[in-house]
Amino acid sequence: MDTIAALPAKDAALLAEVIAGWLTPETSLFQAAPHKIIATLAQAGYVDAALRVTEAVFQVFQRDGELASLFDPVMYEHHMMGAVNELAKADPLSAIPRFGDLLLHASRMDRRLSTVKEEDYSYYTMDSLQPDQMGGGDVLSTLVRAIVRLATAAVEADRSNVNHVRNVLANYKPRPN
Repeated sequence: MDTIAALPAKDAALLAEVIAGWLTPETSLFQAAPHKIIATLAQAGYVDAALRVTEAVFQVFQRDGELASLFDPVMYEHHMMGAVNELAKADPLSAIPRFGDLLLHASRMDRRLSTVKEEDYSYYTMDSLQPDQMGGGDVLSTLVRAIVRLATAAVEADRSNVNHVRNVLANYKPRPN
Protein backbone atom coordinates (compact mmCIF):
# COMPACT_ATOMS: atom_id res chain seq x y z
CA MET A 1 0.00 0.00 0.00
CA ASP A 2 2.89 2.36 0.77
CA THR A 3 4.23 1.73 -2.73
CA ILE A 4 0.90 2.74 -4.30
CA ALA A 5 0.78 5.83 -2.06
CA ALA A 6 4.15 6.89 -3.51
CA LEU A 7 2.97 6.61 -7.13
CA PRO A 8 1.71 9.53 -9.20
CA ALA A 9 -2.07 9.90 -8.92
CA LYS A 10 -2.62 8.73 -12.50
CA ASP A 11 -0.91 5.40 -11.76
CA ALA A 12 -2.49 5.00 -8.32
CA ALA A 13 -5.93 5.54 -9.86
CA LEU A 14 -5.40 2.47 -12.05
CA LEU A 15 -4.90 0.42 -8.89
CA ALA A 16 -8.06 1.45 -7.01
CA GLU A 17 -9.68 -1.97 -7.52
CA VAL A 18 -6.50 -3.71 -6.37
CA ILE A 19 -6.51 -1.66 -3.18
CA ALA A 20 -10.20 -2.42 -2.65
CA GLY A 21 -9.46 -6.12 -3.06
CA TRP A 22 -6.76 -5.98 -0.40
CA LEU A 23 -9.10 -4.44 2.17
CA THR A 24 -11.22 -7.14 3.76
CA PRO A 25 -12.73 -7.50 7.24
CA GLU A 26 -9.53 -9.33 8.21
CA THR A 27 -7.31 -6.41 7.19
CA SER A 28 -5.60 -4.44 9.94
CA LEU A 29 -5.36 -0.78 8.98
CA PHE A 30 -2.70 0.72 11.16
CA GLN A 31 -1.02 2.48 8.28
CA ALA A 32 -1.68 5.89 6.78
CA ALA A 33 -1.24 4.84 3.14
CA PRO A 34 -4.96 4.41 2.24
CA HIS A 35 -5.73 7.88 3.58
CA LYS A 36 -2.86 9.40 1.63
CA ILE A 37 -4.04 7.58 -1.50
CA ILE A 38 -7.59 8.94 -1.11
CA ALA A 39 -6.27 12.49 -0.68
CA THR A 40 -3.87 12.20 -3.63
CA LEU A 41 -6.55 10.81 -5.93
CA ALA A 42 -9.18 13.38 -4.92
CA GLN A 43 -6.78 16.31 -5.22
CA ALA A 44 -5.70 15.16 -8.69
CA GLY A 45 -9.30 14.83 -9.88
CA TYR A 46 -9.48 11.03 -9.93
CA VAL A 47 -12.71 11.15 -7.94
CA ASP A 48 -14.11 7.76 -9.00
CA ALA A 49 -10.89 6.04 -7.95
CA ALA A 50 -10.80 8.02 -4.69
CA LEU A 51 -14.40 7.01 -3.98
CA ARG A 52 -13.67 3.35 -4.71
CA VAL A 53 -10.76 3.36 -2.27
CA THR A 54 -12.90 5.28 0.24
CA GLU A 55 -15.67 2.67 0.01
CA ALA A 56 -13.17 -0.09 0.67
CA VAL A 57 -11.41 1.70 3.53
CA PHE A 58 -14.67 2.61 5.28
CA GLN A 59 -16.63 -0.56 4.56
CA VAL A 60 -18.82 -1.92 7.33
CA PHE A 61 -19.54 -5.54 8.14
CA GLN A 62 -20.68 -7.79 10.96
CA ARG A 63 -18.15 -8.98 13.52
CA ASP A 64 -19.41 -11.06 16.44
CA GLY A 65 -22.96 -9.90 15.66
CA GLU A 66 -22.05 -6.20 15.84
CA LEU A 67 -21.54 -3.51 13.21
CA ALA A 68 -17.80 -3.19 12.63
CA SER A 69 -15.27 -1.57 10.33
CA LEU A 70 -11.54 -1.76 9.68
CA PHE A 71 -11.04 0.81 12.47
CA ASP A 72 -12.10 1.23 16.03
CA PRO A 73 -15.12 3.60 16.05
CA VAL A 74 -13.23 6.76 17.06
CA MET A 75 -10.57 6.29 14.39
CA TYR A 76 -13.28 5.48 11.82
CA GLU A 77 -14.75 8.91 12.45
CA HIS A 78 -11.37 10.65 12.46
CA HIS A 79 -10.16 9.12 9.21
CA MET A 80 -13.51 9.33 7.44
CA MET A 81 -13.87 13.04 8.04
CA GLY A 82 -10.38 13.56 6.59
CA ALA A 83 -11.41 11.69 3.44
CA VAL A 84 -14.72 13.55 3.30
CA ASN A 85 -12.94 16.90 3.47
CA GLU A 86 -10.84 15.94 0.44
CA LEU A 87 -13.87 14.64 -1.47
CA ALA A 88 -15.88 17.74 -0.55
CA LYS A 89 -13.26 19.87 -2.28
CA ALA A 90 -12.99 17.57 -5.31
CA ASP A 91 -16.56 16.54 -6.20
CA PRO A 92 -19.10 16.38 -3.40
CA LEU A 93 -22.02 15.63 -5.75
CA SER A 94 -20.39 12.37 -6.87
CA ALA A 95 -19.61 11.40 -3.29
CA ILE A 96 -23.08 11.90 -1.79
CA PRO A 97 -24.76 8.82 -3.32
CA ARG A 98 -21.78 6.60 -2.49
CA PHE A 99 -21.92 7.69 1.15
CA GLY A 100 -25.71 7.38 1.09
CA ASP A 101 -25.37 3.76 -0.06
CA LEU A 102 -22.84 3.09 2.68
CA LEU A 103 -25.16 4.61 5.30
CA LEU A 104 -28.12 2.57 4.07
CA HIS A 105 -26.05 -0.61 4.17
CA ALA A 106 -24.70 0.16 7.64
CA SER A 107 -28.09 1.12 9.08
CA ARG A 108 -29.66 -2.11 7.87
CA MET A 109 -26.78 -4.08 9.30
CA ASP A 110 -26.82 -2.40 12.74
CA ARG A 111 -28.98 -4.60 14.94
CA ARG A 112 -29.62 -1.75 17.39
CA LEU A 113 -31.99 -0.34 14.79
CA SER A 114 -33.92 -3.53 14.10
CA THR A 115 -36.80 -2.46 16.36
CA VAL A 116 -36.88 1.17 15.21
CA LYS A 117 -38.97 2.39 12.27
CA GLU A 118 -36.67 2.93 9.32
CA GLU A 119 -38.28 6.22 8.32
CA ASP A 120 -36.15 8.18 10.78
CA TYR A 121 -33.12 6.93 12.66
CA SER A 122 -31.73 10.39 13.32
CA TYR A 123 -33.17 10.70 16.82
CA TYR A 124 -31.53 7.42 17.73
CA THR A 125 -28.15 7.81 16.12
CA MET A 126 -26.91 11.31 16.83
CA ASP A 127 -27.11 14.46 18.88
CA SER A 128 -26.22 16.94 16.15
CA LEU A 129 -26.16 17.10 12.36
CA GLN A 130 -23.26 19.56 12.42
CA PRO A 131 -20.59 18.03 10.17
CA ASP A 132 -17.74 19.63 12.11
CA GLN A 133 -18.63 18.05 15.45
CA MET A 134 -17.26 14.70 16.47
CA GLY A 135 -19.92 12.18 17.38
CA GLY A 136 -18.02 9.98 19.78
CA GLY A 137 -17.17 7.30 17.29
CA ASP A 138 -20.55 5.97 16.19
CA VAL A 139 -20.33 4.67 12.61
CA LEU A 140 -23.87 5.70 11.66
CA SER A 141 -23.47 9.20 13.09
CA THR A 142 -20.18 9.55 11.26
CA LEU A 143 -21.80 8.60 7.97
CA VAL A 144 -24.67 11.04 8.49
CA ARG A 145 -22.21 13.83 9.27
CA ALA A 146 -20.19 12.92 6.18
CA ILE A 147 -23.27 13.26 3.98
CA VAL A 148 -24.15 16.58 5.61
CA ARG A 149 -20.60 17.84 5.00
CA LEU A 150 -20.69 16.75 1.35
CA ALA A 151 -24.15 18.24 0.77
CA THR A 152 -23.09 21.50 2.38
CA ALA A 153 -19.95 21.65 0.22
CA ALA A 154 -21.97 20.98 -2.94
CA VAL A 155 -24.45 23.76 -2.19
CA GLU A 156 -21.73 26.19 -1.11
CA ALA A 157 -19.90 25.55 -4.40
CA ASP A 158 -23.06 26.28 -6.42
CA ARG A 159 -26.43 27.16 -4.92
CA SER A 160 -28.19 25.49 -7.84
CA ASN A 161 -26.88 22.15 -6.54
CA VAL A 162 -29.49 22.20 -3.78
CA ASN A 163 -32.06 20.52 -6.05
CA HIS A 164 -29.58 17.86 -7.12
CA VAL A 165 -28.67 17.11 -3.51
CA ARG A 166 -32.34 16.95 -2.55
CA ASN A 167 -33.10 14.60 -5.44
CA VAL A 168 -30.22 12.27 -4.57
CA LEU A 169 -31.24 12.09 -0.92
CA ALA A 170 -34.92 11.66 -1.82
CA ASN A 171 -34.02 8.41 -3.62
CA TYR A 172 -33.34 6.76 -0.27
CA LYS A 173 -36.62 5.28 0.86
CA PRO A 174 -37.25 3.21 3.98
CA ARG A 175 -37.50 -0.52 3.56
CA PRO A 176 -41.12 -1.67 3.28
CA ASN A 177 -42.26 -3.34 6.48
